[in-house]
Amino acid sequence: MDDRLTKSSCGNASLTEGMADRPLVTFALFAYNQEKYIREAVEGAFSQTYEPLEIILSDDCSSDRTFEIMQEMAAAYVGPHSVYLRRGEINLGTAQHLSAVAQMARGELLIVAAGDDISLPSRTQAIVNSWLEHDKAVSCIHSCALELNDIGQRRDILLPRASSIILKNELERWMKIDLLPFIAPTCAYSKKVFERFGPFCGGSIIEDGPMALRCLLTGPIIYVPEPLVAIRMSINSSGRCNNILDSSRWNRFIRSQIISYITKVQDLSVSDLPAKPSRRLDRKYRNKIRALSAFIRPNKPTPGLLWKTKFIYIYFFHYAIDAKMKHRLSELVHALGYADSPIYRLTVKIAKSFGRRRDRGIPHRSFSATWVKLWKRIPSVRS
Repeated sequence: MDDRLTKSSCGNASLTEGMADRPLVTFALFAYNQEKYIREAVEGAFSQTYEPLEIILSDDCSSDRTFEIMQEMAAAYVGPHSVYLRRGEINLGTAQHLSAVAQMARGELLIVAAGDDISLPSRTQAIVNSWLEHDKAVSCIHSCALELNDIGQRRDILLPRASSIILKNELERWMKIDLLPFIAPTCAYSKKVFERFGPFCGGSIIEDGPMALRCLLTGPIIYVPEPLVAIRMSINSSGRCNNILDSSRWNRFIRSQIISYITKVQDLSVSDLPAKPSRRLDRKYRNKIRALSAFIRPNKPTPGLLWKTKFIYIYFFHYAIDAKMKHRLSELVHALGYADSPIYRLTVKIAKSFGRRRDRGIPHRSFSATWVKLWKRIPSVRS
């Protein structure tokens, strides 16, 4: 963990510890190289209507003006919340950054926010209301979200996979699925989740997978059925620009995936999960680690046709084996570097159509016909 920090505080210096019906809550804003969007994200944090609220603005050693903007806005802030500024001298990566901020948070509940998203003013109040309704006996509270494009225009409402409460008898099933039940930027975590498990391994930019497992191992996960966060889903700002055309970025993404599964194996070893499901999950995660090692890109200017063919095969049948077919197909095209091209949009449209057909019970052969149509259109799309 990085001990060389830049820290300062402003706002309400006499913030109370809260009361039983209004406990102290921490709102943590995590930023890294997001100067284009950070001002709106900080404004969203300052606009929260709930009190008493501790706001932590934390920058993971950005190379742009992200931290300077945060400093300016914190210095000018006059309001009821306590505001703390934090900046590491080295880049920790998303996972360890979360652990570092959780250690300095004083609130019983930690609400997370990304530096390119916007939290609605009612977000903290709605989360706390749901938290108190369940006597604080939950590990995570999440919500749906508004989808924004790069210029802030609303496009859609994003729904999580789990659109209801995940109770204790369902936790093991969600662990087996190994897919995120929530939209990570909408989450609030109980402080006991961080106290029960150790800090994340360093070097990883992925924290949502291990956090999902930790929450499932700790207790119920609660869903608030209203959009409380506006999330930017652009190619460049939402962590979706990892593809094999950029070897260093892609390899860091794959190594982060491997580290996240190593963390999951470690968390299982200290959990109170029964022996049989624990062994089953441990074997599943170790198999994932072995499979992911095949996705490290060779240090060549561009990967050859043979490597791409092998990549397509192992990606489709091994890498995202837990995902639905439509997600697997669209993510494969994305990983090949076509996320900003018409072929990607076409594939997503076809994949969604295939998903709807499967839901209506239309046979699998309809997908083969779809692939033929797609293959015929590829030359014209590329040109």
